[in-house]
Amino acid sequence: MNDEIYYGRISAVMPCETTLDYYLIREKIGEDYCDLIRYGVRVVKTVIESGGGKTVESKQINNIFYSEDDADNFLRLIMRNRVTPVSLMDVVEDYIIDTVRQTA
Repeated sequence: MNDEIYYGRISAVMPCETTLDYYLIREKIGEDYCDLIRYGVRVVKTVIESGGGKTVESKQINNIFYSEDDADNFLRLIMRNRVTPVSLMDVVEDYIIDTVRQTA
C-alpha cells in the first residue's frame, strides 16, 4: 500500500510562473507480516509559460527512510533549498553520504 501525502508548495513568478510541489510517499512492507513503513519523496515542477504553454516534470524516489522524522527533516530541507526533480537524486545521495559520515 502506498500513501501520498502532500507536503507543500514553493512558487515563483519570474521569468515564468513556476511551482514546486513536494510529497511524502509512505509504503507499508508486507502488511500481513509487519507494520514497518518505508518513506520516499516526490517532487513535481510545473512551469506555465507566458504564451500559455505548460511543462510538468516529476521525480519520485521510494524507500529512502525508515523513520518518518528523518523523511520529514529531509522534506523540509529540500523545500527550503527549492530542490527540483532534476536535482533530487543528487541531493538524496549527498544527504545519505552526509548522514553516514555523521554517524561513523
